[in-house]
Amino acid sequence: MVELHFSIYGGGIVENFLTKRRIAIKPNHHNIVYTPDFDGTAEFPTHQNLKFFEVHFDRKRFIDLTKDSSVLLRRFADKIMNNKSVEISQTDLPISLAMHSCLNDIMNCHFTGGLKLLFLQSKCMELLALQAQAFELEDKKTEKPKLKSAYDKDRIHYAREYLLKHANNPPSLTELSKLVGINEFKLKQGFKETFQNTVFGYLSDYKLMRAKELLADGGMDIKNIADELGYSSVQHFSNAFCKKFGVSPGKAR
Repeated sequence: MVELHFSIYGGGIVENFLTKRRIAIKPNHHNIVYTPDFDGTAEFPTHQNLKFFEVHFDRKRFIDLTKDSSVLLRRFADKIMNNKSVEISQTDLPISLAMHSCLNDIMNCHFTGGLKLLFLQSKCMELLALQAQAFELEDKKTEKPKLKSAYDKDRIHYAREYLLKHANNPPSLTELSKLVGINEFKLKQGFKETFQNTVFGYLSDYKLMRAKELLADGGMDIKNIADELGYSSVQHFSNAFCKKFGVSPGKAR
């Protein structure tokens, strides 16, 4: 099977004795892997919560799907045909908000019967397309990375976690840079490099994706959703939602 792997939170180390490789699984990262044979260990800290999500494609089905697609996917499929363990990239990438939204749609699917199968298949294809696009963009990068140390990269991911935990009352850039321990310039540059968005552009997208989920859930009214996500007014929330999705919150519900 070809595996679309998403480590939503938590991580660890997987060691395959057959390929003599140790792979670090990092939280909020994804990759596409093919492992025809495995004999080894997986080590995960017992003090942390873990949440992984995987989609498995039959090897032949995956090769058929990707034969007329992107160069990177075709190159990956060629390696799979040789039946050797391989990842589409040796570097895992952060899970984008679009991927999180798609994963949430799958995990909270309300369809039943044949419609459920159709919905899940379409979402799995969407995930594959989103991953392929992310790895294509990464493959084309020619600029030197702005984040060079492991410490700086860790601080950027911590900044994201802190920002989302305090989404309804976020700190300023100056406050956030002090909280995570890097200067404001490096925070802005590193965040854009890692998540392809500005700090507050990412936060805005996250809040609107979350609003979309809450609207679909139906448990809260629009005013409470606006308050929950820290919008100054229902009008401000409605304007931002309409600009992002092309419909008002009421019509989206």
